[in-house]
Amino acid sequence: MTSYILEQVRMIGGSEPVSILVEEGMISAIRSSFPHYRFMRGDVSPFVMGPTHVFCDLEYPEYLQHQGSMDEYTAKGCTTILTAFPSSMNMNLNKIGGESRRRCN
Repeated sequence: MTSYILEQVRMIGGSEPVSILVEEGMISAIRSSFPHYRFMRGDVSPFVMGPTHVFCDLEYPEYLQHQGSMDEYTAKGCTTILTAFPSSMNMNLNKIGGESRRRCN
């Protein structure tokens, strides 16, 4: 995975734009600038960065089994859904979890 720098990042609640260094898919540093780094850079000044919208519901199997209901959440800005699924035995956990994950993708 590559490293890159997001420049002129405006964050909700922040006063000054910052630069964000992303390494191996994770934010590794936030500073006013990274002048001596030679990574690919992207100017994101037209955008505003804010927190994600997370939805948690423990009744997943009942009403989120159809792709249409997932589209409703994403249309409302939801980027992450936390849920639970039933399992009577620990050895079945990977199989059930994998099936639930595939349904959502």
